Amino acid sequence: MMITHGTFHLEINEILTELKNKVDHIFIKKYVTIPKFPLIRLQLLNLLLFQASFPRSLRKLYCVTTGLVQMGLDVHEEIVNQKEYNEREIRSRQLSILAGDYYSSQYYSLLSKANLVDGIKRIAAGIRDVNIAKMNLYTENDGKGFESIEQMIEIVKVKESTLYLQFLDLLKTEEERLFWKKLIEDMILLSSLIEEQKQHQISRHQISYLLVNYFASTTERREIVDNKPEWKIKVKKLYHKYNIQRKIEELILNIQEKLAKQINQIENLFLKNELYNIFEQIQGSIHEIENIVKDV
Repeated sequence: MMITHGTFHLEINEILTELKNKVDHIFIKKYVTIPKFPLIRLQLLNLLLFQASFPRSLRKLYCVTTGLVQMGLDVHEEIVNQKEYNEREIRSRQLSILAGDYYSSQYYSLLSKANLVDGIKRIAAGIRDVNIAKMNLYTENDGKGFESIEQMIEIVKVKESTLYLQFLDLLKTEEERLFWKKLIEDMILLSSLIEEQKQHQISRHQISYLLVNYFASTTERREIVDNKPEWKIKVKKLYHKYNIQRKIEELILNIQEKLAKQINQIENLFLKNELYNIFEQIQGSIHEIENIVKDV
């Protein structure tokens, strides 16, 4: 059956339904904030696998398992590194660690049952590369610092995208692999930046925080790595002092322009239309941001 926008949309709905069934645990929901489903990422992965001539059933399985890993990583990302005294908060942190492990471990179980050893290796390699990128970001390039914002953003791209790039080698040409790598990295980075702008606070794993830390002086950095409650107030002040909002807006504009050119080069009309559809989904959030009075 030839894939159309309707059948592609149906595939994504089936993937999200299956993913919801896998993460929907009543005990976890009681104590843990369940992360959003990585819709944009899964749409991109499904298209990449389609381009690599994967059958529908295999695309679905890889999207579900990769989505589980992403949600496990996202749960772990939200765990704060500070001492908790409230019993519920202590329980919540313990269960967040277990929930993240539980989500991630299901990929191994599902792919093992399908005897997809190669798939297990690919996703495991993606998890490894995500964790290495996280360590590079959180230790400021192993204590060396970042030579430029561009260097830091490249590491952010690895952290956010590498899980979805593990199948690039199955594409036919090097030109095609390079095109999809840039496309997926820029799409996911744009989506991440816009989602950050919709929020009313800065978290330590966000690009906004990384930029604050990049521009801050040595003394200012010491103050915002402190785990005391007032660190958030200090981060907000530095966010305004170094005009991070403007820097992110410029970054968003630059990525938008690159993506529009990339997508316009595509000759396959189905692929072109689907990528424009995803691009528009991401951009739709910008209009929401324009109406939000930021509390950062």
